[in-house]
Amino acid sequence: MQRAMRTCGVVLFVCLLFSISGCSYAYSFALSLVVKGIDGAPLQDVNVTLKAEHFSEAPNFPVSTGPDGSVRFSFRVRDTVLHHDAMPKWSLLLSKQGFHDEEIDITLKQKPESPKRETQLVVAAFMRPK
Repeated sequence: MQRAMRTCGVVLFVCLLFSISGCSYAYSFALSLVVKGIDGAPLQDVNVTLKAEHFSEAPNFPVSTGPDGSVRFSFRVRDTVLHHDAMPKWSLLLSKQGFHDEEIDITLKQKPESPKRETQLVVAAFMRPK
């Protein structure tokens, strides 16, 4: 009798574990950023940090812009983060020696249509010299 109860308990626990883990998913984002000076010239070696909570599978920040002033990276966000009326606040922190630090708001206006497709975020930013 005890063995049957233990087996039943283990089966219920495993079923519960699978049902909980099967309900979560993540939204994928690909961010493309170009940073220029106020004169329009691309800025290389700008340090870029994503300021957001609960993201995963992202690069180690900061990442740096290349010679053309651009940087691209991908990250994922758990579905639970986007299941609220208000979208969470996201921003990019930009820093480069000789320039004022900038914080660029990239907060989503609405939840992406589907977690099955990667959402493209395209951002252009300008930095002011000190």
